[in-house]
Amino acid sequence: MGEAAAPTTVREEFDQQPISVATPSNRVFVTLVGTHDVRVGFAEGFYAATSDREMAAELTRAARLTFVARTRAFYAALGSAAGHRVEPGRRSLDRQSQAYHDGLERLVAEGTAADGRLRMVGVGLSSFTVTVAPGTVAALSESEFAEACRAGTLDFLADHLRRIAELKFDVYLRPGLEAAGVL
Repeated sequence: MGEAAAPTTVREEFDQQPISVATPSNRVFVTLVGTHDVRVGFAEGFYAATSDREMAAELTRAARLTFVARTRAFYAALGSAAGHRVEPGRRSLDRQSQAYHDGLERLVAEGTAADGRLRMVGVGLSSFTVTVAPGTVAALSESEFAEACRAGTLDFLADHLRRIAELKFDVYLRPGLEAAGVL
């Protein structure tokens, strides 16, 4: 009793796997678990000595690295389940699949926190930008800022997943529903 049920799909297993990254400077550390938990930490002394601009640059690097690590882990999990290597970027010649992948490249997702002082924007599957409003690092304690990073990341992930679901509906379901006269 009290034990969590074992994951039953690759997605469920992947969503329980922690993914950890550090920026090249080792000043920002991120651990992401699925789309439901994220922890952000800073090297000792970094938060007290940094500027809003440098923090934004470090968080942008961390966001990019986290996405790359998450993508690699996802394809490794798929490959493990399939029994062979699965790689991203392989495009189907299918018209709907091509439309879906093109839509992913244009997809824009956003997350905000700390009353809008922290903002994360992702365009496509490879461009990420984090902005920190002037005065934010000075106004928030390190723990408050780390919590804002967590909240902003979760807000971003929720928006990203919602937009992917909308894209899938528009590409794969809407045409059939329109043809059937349902929409």
